[in-house]
Order: sequence, then C-alpha cells, then structure tokens
Amino acid sequence: MAKARGFALIALLLAVPAAIALAAIRAPSEYLKLEVPDTGVVFYYHPRDARAARYLSKALPRILERMSRVFDEDLSALSCRVIVAASVDDYMKIDPGSPSWSVGRAYPDQNAILILSGRAARVAGKRIDLNRLFAHELLHLVAHERLKVELPRYFEEGLARYVAGEVGLGTMSTLSVALIRGDFIPLGMLVSSFPLPPEKAKLAYAESESFVWFLVDRYGPEFLGHLFAALERERDFGRAIEQLTGTPLWELEYRWRSFLQSHHTIFVVLNPGWLVWWLILAIMFGVGIHKLVRARKRLREMEDEELRESLGTTDRGGKIIPLYPDSDRRRDRALKG
Repeated sequence: MAKARGFALIALLLAVPAAIALAAIRAPSEYLKLEVPDTGVVFYYHPRDARAARYLSKALPRILERMSRVFDEDLSALSCRVIVAASVDDYMKIDPGSPSWSVGRAYPDQNAILILSGRAARVAGKRIDLNRLFAHELLHLVAHERLKVELPRYFEEGLARYVAGEVGLGTMSTLSVALIRGDFIPLGMLVSSFPLPPEKAKLAYAESESFVWFLVDRYGPEFLGHLFAALERERDFGRAIEQLTGTPLWELEYRWRSFLQSHHTIFVVLNPGWLVWWLILAIMFGVGIHKLVRARKRLREMEDEELRESLGTTDRGGKIIPLYPDSDRRRDRALKG
C-alpha cells in the first residue's frame, strides 16, 4: 500500500510540471482568434493588435515557402498556435520564465509560439521586425518537427536568424567589439543554453548567426539541405558536419574565428554604442585643426609685423607706409637682399 502511494506521488510530481507548462502557454481570455485558411496555423491576439495578426497571416505563405526551400520539403500544411502578446506584462504572465529582454519564444513540445506585438514593443522601447521575429520562432518549430535531432543551441539560433534574414551591420559590429575586447564566447559553451545577461545574450546570437552564414557562404546555399540529409543518417551534429565538409567541427570554428579577425574588425566603427565617441573625437579633431590653423596664421602675421617694424615700416589700412621718410631706400635694399 505504501509502495503504491509512493508511485502515485512520483507520478503526480512528474505530471504537475507538464501541466503547469501547458497552462503557461495560453492566450488571455480577452484575446481573439484568427485561423489562417488552408493551414493549421491559428493566431491569438488582443483586439488592439488585429492589424498585426492579419499582417502575419498574410506573410505566412512567403515564410513557409522560404523554409520549404531550406528544408527541401513542402511545409504549407504546418500547424501551430501563435500568441501575439499585447504588452510586456501579458508576455511575462503567459511565460513567467522568459528573460526580461525576450520578445519571442518557441515551444516545440506544445507546438506554440509567443511573440510580442510590434505596438507593444514600441511602447516598451524595444525595436523589433515583427515579420522576421515570427519567421525566427517558426523556424524553431519546423526544425524540431522535421529534423528529429537536437541541434546545438548556437546552430539552431543561427539557422533561425539566417532563414529570417536577420543579418545586419549591428551583428558584425557586435562581433568586432567582442574580438577586440577578448570577450568572444566559444561555441562549445553555447551548445545547450545561452547566457541570460542581455549583452552576453546579444553576443551569443550574433556568433550563432555569423557561424551559419560562414558555413553557407563557404559551402554554398545547398549546404543546409545536405546537412539535414546527413543528420538523418548520422543523428549526431558533429559527425554529420565532418562527414559533409571533411573538416572537424572544432577546426571549422577556428577558421570562422580567423575569418572574423581578418574581415570584420572594421565594423567596430559602426557599433551604435561607439558612434557617439567617434563623433566626439571627430569634433575634437576638427576643433583642434581649426585652432592650429588660426595659431599658425597669427604667428605669420606677428612675424610679418616684426619684419616690417625692423625695416621701419608699418601697415595702416592695407597700405605699407614708412615710419621715417628717409627710410625708403634702406627698406628697398633690405627687401631685395
């Protein structure tokens, strides 16, 4: 009897977290529902975000078409729930475990996505591209459903940013600053999770994105499709990468870091946090040059004045006249000599 109670307690403890997780990803009761025709995708949104929900529903076919090319299979029948949070408060109530900087999350086990609406992001002072954010989170669902293999966190995030087209100068300048400061995070530390501090998380996403772009640029746009096929055979990311490229994963990371060192350092000047300092330095440099030119001009004027005085002349109203009437001949000889 006691043993049975023990098993029942264990079963209850195992079931409670799952039930809590399922209950957490649920739209508030006042949210409306929008079903996308010919798909299994359903949007849940606040009435104030009806425009955003319609926009994403119209963008969905284009996003799925691009993902279909990447995975080399038809994804038009994809089904999932998408909750468009109307505020940061709603977002945190739906998923209390989200980091404070989070604006979107995917839940493959629940086939659900949570994203912050563009309107709510603006109110909160966050900058997002709603279309790309949606594509990013949707990729996570597709990757988990289609690949059946657990990808390293850095590669999955990089793949999501690649498919969503999130590359930009900000990413490259973030990497450049990290390389200069020596803050680069080894990919081996980003296999299962990302750091929570905002700046570290930003760098982790930038590295992930850059590594995937590096592989695609080096091995061609068909590389990802070949990698997915290799993963079906190998079921191990490291072995699949080495089989496909002939290069161990650690060496690919080394080559990628070397590439960044030689190509991306220039983008440090484009980092928004550094632009103010570059502007201040430019202004100070310009002011210094201006003062130097004025000082040299004044010095020349003083030297000319001393020369005129030594020759017995002075400048009045733009005319050089003799200080002493009998000094003209002596001045002319001095000027010629």
